[in-house]
Amino acid sequence: MALPNKCRDLSLQPLNRRALTVQRVPSSYPCPVEDSNTNCTLFAVTDASWEALASYLGMSISRFGQSPVIPTLMLYQVIPSIALNSSQLLDGVSYSTALQNEYLTVLKSPTDPSGTMYVKPTGAPKGLLIERDISAALGKLHIVRGPLVPASLVPLLTGGTPSELPIYGLGSPQH
Repeated sequence: MALPNKCRDLSLQPLNRRALTVQRVPSSYPCPVEDSNTNCTLFAVTDASWEALASYLGMSISRFGQSPVIPTLMLYQVIPSIALNSSQLLDGVSYSTALQNEYLTVLKSPTDPSGTMYVKPTGAPKGLLIERDISAALGKLHIVRGPLVPASLVPLLTGGTPSELPIYGLGSPQH
């Protein structure tokens, strides 16, 4: 998977039509794509998931991408300082993200022989890992269906209502 040379000042565009990059990534972004010495784990949410969330919030994807919450939201998708393969992500373990005091919990289906995996934001619906273990200059990249938004950021995205976001499955959002 080809990643952009820089992660700063990117417009709202897909990475090979699968994962979204967002403009205004802060200079303190903990896992810069251009630094080949950086090791981190990045959960990249699909374009369709961001578009569905933007639509649910009554915004265009362009307007959503301009939200001042987006740089903070991007930090939430990074487990800094360690590049983890899906086999190293442990079921039920909450991993500290680059967003201070926020965690992502990995959930594995014990009854599914194909090894279905989810990432669950704090107090929010889980996202399905649809592609795993992509090697990148930054470490390991996993593609997620469903927006990863911790409960603490929901009011900032929604203006206070609704208090929760919908669950995203294979199709459209569900409540």
